[in-house]
Amino acid sequence: MTIQRRDFLKACLGSGVALSLANPFQGWAQGASIITLNVGAVANLSGAGATDEMLLRDGALLRAERFNNATGLAESFSLDMHFEDSETSPVGAVNAANRLANRGDLSFVIGPLIGNQALGTQPIFAAAGIPQIAFAGEAQFTDLHADAPLSLRYGFQVPIQTAPLVKFAVTERNQDKLFILGQDSGFGRDVETAVRAQLDQLGQGELLGVEFHPFLNTDFATLMTRALASGANAIFVGTGVPLEIISAAREFALQAGSEISFYSQHTPSTLSPVTSGFQSISQILPADQLVFTWFYDGSQSRAFERAPSDAVLELETAISERFDRPASAMEGWGWGAVGIVIEALEALIESEGEAALLALDPINELSQVLANEMLTGRNFATPFGDRGFLPCGQFDQQEGVASFRDGEVFLLKDRGYAAELVGNFCP
Repeated sequence: MTIQRRDFLKACLGSGVALSLANPFQGWAQGASIITLNVGAVANLSGAGATDEMLLRDGALLRAERFNNATGLAESFSLDMHFEDSETSPVGAVNAANRLANRGDLSFVIGPLIGNQALGTQPIFAAAGIPQIAFAGEAQFTDLHADAPLSLRYGFQVPIQTAPLVKFAVTERNQDKLFILGQDSGFGRDVETAVRAQLDQLGQGELLGVEFHPFLNTDFATLMTRALASGANAIFVGTGVPLEIISAAREFALQAGSEISFYSQHTPSTLSPVTSGFQSISQILPADQLVFTWFYDGSQSRAFERAPSDAVLELETAISERFDRPASAMEGWGWGAVGIVIEALEALIESEGEAALLALDPINELSQVLANEMLTGRNFATPFGDRGFLPCGQFDQQEGVASFRDGEVFLLKDRGYAAELVGNFCP
């Protein structure tokens, strides 16, 4: 059950919390001029996921730095980021989470990005009482919110990712015979469940079959042969891992006819234009065969009228000025998650007063007040849209449909295109 913000704050302030000069954590002491909020992060900084997740790290660090260098709140609060490498492995993610949890000085954690990593870390941070903002898509992450009430997902459940693809394939392309090549994980199985349910809602189309593959698989020759032999005219990939999507797309290009399309979750849209993965996926297939979902709308061309938000333009300007390269959704994960912590802090100061927050232990009290502020339903200005969190911790956002034109992402349908097929985000 979510603790009411004012009740929790009142309880903390009424408990006679003593601010001891002997406290070992930097900044939290009687009369200290700045309280430092230590924010941990679990990210793949080595292995197959490192190329893009180092961009996630860049976005988080840059957002924290800009906050620390600004006037106003930074005169009383600062953010200190602490990254641990999850090594593109579920075991590595658990080890990284344990290292962070054992520090004893964290106010918040962001990450992981990959679902099987996030599910392994959720109970660790819950047991440690550390609020977590993860990015992964498995439905179970929000299903377990009751047992981990301080966990939130600044990301997208699988049904949010599949709904626009199912609707576009069946109603726009008349490609009504689907086949799923899914990762042998919770994510892949969630894709099958979501697609079946959404086809039933549409009352059109059929799922001809499903083949599962191991995590980080690169050999899709036999799997693609089976999928195409089924008579499918739409191949759905049930994974969010770039290496797997690119490998499947290469095999699709070798075997599939021009009348068949390749449908993917938002990964092609999240890849940075400066990474090899982006170039690979955009050059393997003709634009009219590659269809994927999107949620980050910066400077991309689009088929509808809606300008990018101020939040995404701020991110793109910051990345360009600092790194002299384009921004992408990968930086948006880190930038947005840190920004949510900052906005929650700003909202609390405005409503409760700075003195009330300065009196709280930033580890055991202020962190929980911040997490509960995020669950009030208020909107946050993020690169993925100005939205808030639902009671189960799910970010209340939808996805659109995109493809490539001239090697660049082109947005075909706006966010919310298939909202009627998503259903209830929360269990």
